Amino acid sequence: MIRIGIVDDEPHGVDNLCSLLTKHCPETKVVYSNTDAIQAAREIENQRLDLLMLDIRMPALDGFQLLAEVDHENFEVIFVTAHSDYALRALRMSALDYLLKPIDPNELILAISRFLDRKSKLRPQQMQIAHEVFTEEIKPNQIAVRKNNELQLIDLSEILYCKAENNYSWFYLEKKEKFIVSKTLKHYERLLMDYDFFRVHQSYLINLTKVKALSLSSGTVRLSDGARIPVAKVKRGLLRKALQGLSL
Repeated sequence: MIRIGIVDDEPHGVDNLCSLLTKHCPETKVVYSNTDAIQAAREIENQRLDLLMLDIRMPALDGFQLLAEVDHENFEVIFVTAHSDYALRALRMSALDYLLKPIDPNELILAISRFLDRKSKLRPQQMQIAHEVFTEEIKPNQIAVRKNNELQLIDLSEILYCKAENNYSWFYLEKKEKFIVSKTLKHYERLLMDYDFFRVHQSYLINLTKVKALSLSSGTVRLSDGARIPVAKVKRGLLRKALQGLSL
């Protein structure tokens, strides 16, 4: 059974999609739905979803913003919207599919079939993937990350900051080294938050031990390599407290 979540600010949109899935895709089960995108962003990761069907234009938080806030490596995403002009951006967000409202039942069936096809192709690789997932963790003063097609240990003291790029994260190290990994910045925020790393901005996670100066007036922080990283307004006070409480 495919565990599906639906987020759409219009209740009738949720109800209609539930009805279509029940009628045309019996191998699915809607286990979560919400018309409040902000609340959904807080709850989705705990729902053990296989597939999220997500509206795009929603008040307060659109579908792309919601997706950027959650760790969605363990489920696929299908955007469901009345607007065709977001298709390219959806593909860049690694969406499985993009369905236009009103939803064509045949297109919905094809999208679910595409999900099943991708899932079946992944099965032969499950042992390798499981090994990588459980190996990529914090070890004493190190993190194991997939770099250059292999897992490598990186000393936490070498990391200056991480930068988000859609569903990927750039690591910036000392000696001007950098590399990209196929996991979200939120994933690394959770992994590193207890090791003197701080999310200063939607796009940046910094190593607090590398901070040389904080400018509240300009809203930036200067790191040991001279890089100036923007700090979101809502994070500035929290960052100052974090730096004051840092034990080096």
